[in-house]
Amino acid sequence: MKQLTTKNMQKINNGSKLGILALALIFGFSGAIPAFAAGPLPVDLLTAGNFLILSKTAITTTGVTSVLGDLGISPAGAGSMTGFAPVLDGSGTFSTSAQSTGKIYASDYTAPTPTYVGTAVSAMEAAYTDANSRATSVLNAGAGDLAGLNLVAGVYTFNGAGNVLITGDVTLSGSASDVWIFQIPGNLDISASKKIVLSGGAVPSNIFWAVAGTTTLEPSSTFEGIILGGPGASTIAMQSGAVLHGRALGQTDVTLIGNSVSIPAVVPPTPTPTPTPTPTPVANTNTGGGTGSTHQSPTTVAEANANIANNLALSTGSIPTQGKVLGAQVSPSFPNTGFAPSEQNNTAIFLGLIALVSLSLVIVSRKRTV
Repeated sequence: MKQLTTKNMQKINNGSKLGILALALIFGFSGAIPAFAAGPLPVDLLTAGNFLILSKTAITTTGVTSVLGDLGISPAGAGSMTGFAPVLDGSGTFSTSAQSTGKIYASDYTAPTPTYVGTAVSAMEAAYTDANSRATSVLNAGAGDLAGLNLVAGVYTFNGAGNVLITGDVTLSGSASDVWIFQIPGNLDISASKKIVLSGGAVPSNIFWAVAGTTTLEPSSTFEGIILGGPGASTIAMQSGAVLHGRALGQTDVTLIGNSVSIPAVVPPTPTPTPTPTPTPVANTNTGGGTGSTHQSPTTVAEANANIANNLALSTGSIPTQGKVLGAQVSPSFPNTGFAPSEQNNTAIFLGLIALVSLSLVIVSRKRTV
């Protein structure tokens, strides 16, 4: 095998540098560097994502509670749900409540409800395990107190006692596709009237709180995200007036006291329609009614072209082919390249710039190796 000389190595290095420069110039001209979501992949809730509140043991409420979605309980039955005054549907598969806009499913309702809610509970357990299996991005943020922090997307792990407090407002900054996962082996507590603030388009459906201990939302607090309670004594307790924008999925009980639970739908932005241009009127001069008589009437370009076409048809005895009317603005046809005419022009300019840059780099490289 031929050994590389110092000169050959220098040529290779120069070539690599020039290649990198060429790529930088190309991406600089095209702006084609893609943007990716920050943080980990979201936790897949599967059918557990059909429920706003899901529990294995009990769901209770006092006061006036508003749940904007479905509730489910299994393996415990409907008797372990108190305060909702459920009304069983005629099908026997679900019940309704004045405290919920959705349906209530329990393990002792008519089939297929037991399988449906039981599968959702299994999915909830799997989601909790998945959330805790993710690789750590940040360890012990804020030493366990998130007050005043501005957290970007990532996996936040807490060890030791593993308790997490939110004694002041905390901000989660990121886009609608960014994901946050909090691994909490202890308790989670947000203080009264404090809130989690979402910035930059972050959405509650991409925020996951995997809590092994008790989660407490103190009075009038505002919490964002999906609470995944663990298999231990993992009560999810919402105190008077607390608001949850997310889901309460607990492997033990969920308690509410005059709360609001909802999850905002992600609505894509509405595109702005392109206004249709108004035709410009032109003057049409027709001579008729004898010599010297002139009649002028405003008309559009399309009408003027139609008049010319009709006159042409009468004089030649033939009808012009559609799209080929004399004076009409006929749009040129292009091959099926996926580009509009203006985009083709831009592409040609862009490819020309790439060729020019590549040629310049080759010339420079040859001069350096001479």
